[in-house]
Amino acid sequence: MGSCAKGGAVLGAASAYTPLRVDAKGMAEGKATLRVALPDSGSFYVNIHASATNMKKIVACGDLLLEE
Repeated sequence: MGSCAKGGAVLGAASAYTPLRVDAKGMAEGKATLRVALPDSGSFYVNIHASATNMKKIVACGDLLLEE
């Protein structure tokens, strides 16, 4: 919850976010299944960290939009 510009709390359990595996072309895909009720409003974003052992370094960030 939050935004790339402001940061914010992690939604759900950290274990729901499995590490991405980057292929030879530098591409990766992932999904997270959150067993929580999602809020009807608010700001949300996703961070991509350098690695599970280097969580302080964010290599990408994207703000998300709620579908209506």
